[in-house]
Amino acid sequence: GYVDGEWVQRSGYRFTVSRSLAAEIHVPVADVVRESKAFLEAQRGIRRVWTAEEIRAGEGPEPFAHLYRNSWDPERGGDFEVQPEPTCLFTTYPTGTNHGSPYLYDRRVPLVFAGPGIERGRVTETVATVDLAPTLAAHLGIPVPDDLDGRVLSLRGATPSD
Repeated sequence: GYVDGEWVQRSGYRFTVSRSLAAEIHVPVADVVRESKAFLEAQRGIRRVWTAEEIRAGEGPEPFAHLYRNSWDPERGGDFEVQPEPTCLFTTYPTGTNHGSPYLYDRRVPLVFAGPGIERGRVTETVATVDLAPTLAAHLGIPVPDDLDGRVLSLRGATPSD
């Protein structure tokens, strides 16, 4: 969800500067972004702050520049995004987790299929979460639209699991 502050609105690790407050006191949004970046990058637990301009340009260390660029939506992306240090979680809840970091432990998602007609095994090729819907549709005999993201995974003939 969104957390509103006086200067910024936050959704996960993405922040958007209050245009109305910046205009009201005649502070350029770019100045707020620059100052926020400098302040946040000096804090323990924060690896980097990515500005919208850096993300759009693909500027910064890899593989993170590529990952942030691929997940950026210009209409909903905000003004900057915080990259926490690995295994660091910022939350207002006393327990729990999230999935907002760019690290492999947050990006790898196991897909498990079980049921009639699905043989025991393991698919060793790289798959993506968008492969879930077309695979289920095909397995259930539902036509898969040509323009659907993802591809149909074979649920037969996978390598035997350990």
